[in-house]
Amino acid sequence: MTPVPLDLPVRPPEAYELARLTFQQAEGKRLSDEVRGRVASRASQLRMETIRPYFGSLSREPLHHGTYYLAVDGIDGVPLLLHMAPPSAPTSGIFHKPVLIGRLADVVVNAIPFGPEDAENVANFVSHIDPAFAPRPQGGRAAIAVAADGPAAFDAFRGVLRRSGKNLAATCGVTVATAQWSAIRAGWREGYSAVGDDLAASHFVIEAATPDEAAGMHERIRQSRSAAKLTRAFDFELSFAAAETPTTPDELRVFLELLKAAGHAPQWVSPRIETLDALEELASVSRLFQCGIAVSASPEHDAAPLDRIARATGGRFFYKVCANTDDAAGQVEFLAAHLA
Repeated sequence: MTPVPLDLPVRPPEAYELARLTFQQAEGKRLSDEVRGRVASRASQLRMETIRPYFGSLSREPLHHGTYYLAVDGIDGVPLLLHMAPPSAPTSGIFHKPVLIGRLADVVVNAIPFGPEDAENVANFVSHIDPAFAPRPQGGRAAIAVAADGPAAFDAFRGVLRRSGKNLAATCGVTVATAQWSAIRAGWREGYSAVGDDLAASHFVIEAATPDEAAGMHERIRQSRSAAKLTRAFDFELSFAAAETPTTPDELRVFLELLKAAGHAPQWVSPRIETLDALEELASVSRLFQCGIAVSASPEHDAAPLDRIARATGGRFFYKVCANTDDAAGQVEFLAAHLA
């Protein structure tokens, strides 16, 4: 066995058993949720004290099908990505300086730092291992955006999807790397929108005083993403949040007409409103331009106001709760019950 440091983030025997189990259950099969569930079920019989696996994250390297990756928590809850491969597999050049956990005749296990702050490692995983975890444009899909900082929110979105058939998943108030990391640990491959300023985001909010200014900002995002070789489409939200006065239907209509004519039509608009009374007419205008309504959360939005928002927008809403909370899952469940 290759000598390894004494202060390893997981115990080698546990890592070996987990890797062998993965090979036994996954080799020669399409890596599906059923296979991941089978690995998880068998792993419950292993006595792992230093590894907490997130089996939904289990992925296979596209070019070397015998190489697997699994997000785990190691000793003291340190987030890691385990790289598990047969000794004959080529050394992966995707991640820099992995920590060798150990090498036996039939398995090599490495550990890679994999927390939300390890943005490069998270981005490399999404780009090179499993692109299903990348944020996607929302289009006309209704969504609830929350500050997902861990898998709990995506687990709640999964429950909503199973019950209602509606994918409401979106994130805001966190970095794209944090959103991706959370989706990976939850095994959420069903798609989600990510609001942010990072070029890898899928939803950009533009505040502008004039249609020309909004069009220019939208074009700069397009060009920057193209230069970064990011070819996937993205959503553009036109925001009036900084306006001094409430948005009127006529003002909204003029903005949307000019932006559409210039080839910079938004997918979403967030008007400035003082009461929900104005929302229905504004939503009616936005629908003329195939545009949905984005609404920011408010402490006043209990059950009745949320029901009004759902009715006024005709179910085409983008509801944003961008502040961190200790109960993201409960928040998703409550909002979905009244909005979806």
